[in-house]
Amino acid sequence: MLLLCSVFWWSACEKPIFEEDVDDTIATENVDNDDNDNQGNADTDTDNTPVVSVSDFIGKEYQGKVWVKGCIVGNCHTHIGYADFFPPFKDGTALLLADEPLVTDPTRVIAIQLKKGKMRDCFSLVYHPLNFGREAAFKGTQKTYMGIPGMKDDISAYKLYDWPDMP
Repeated sequence: MLLLCSVFWWSACEKPIFEEDVDDTIATENVDNDDNDNQGNADTDTDNTPVVSVSDFIGKEYQGKVWVKGCIVGNCHTHIGYADFFPPFKDGTALLLADEPLVTDPTRVIAIQLKKGKMRDCFSLVYHPLNFGREAAFKGTQKTYMGIPGMKDDISAYKLYDWPDMP
């Protein structure tokens, strides 16, 4: 029964969840597009929101909304000094993303706020440790969060991708 519930929760997070309408008309290079259900995702957006890597997000200043795509490498609570890069994961109110899986250098990660509700239920490594290493994308405004670059408060869309190739 526990295995069945785990599969249900894991598969429920496969579709992107959006607060705004988007369509599948604009494609961005280097982003997987395996959704054809007209819900949209990080590589399709009606307002041409750019999709950037974690290193670009760290190294540049962005005005307005931006998509950032990376691998889930850990979680964090209160400050980057409390980051968990290895299981068992605990107290995760923020997700840590990097350009590559297994990154543990705090200068190469960003923090994404996981508010209570659907977003935390879908992405939290506390609830879903198998999300570790998976690719995800988030649309929001660049801010300092947990003492490092990140997104909080106004994340308007997100996507969990299929399993990446692990090294």
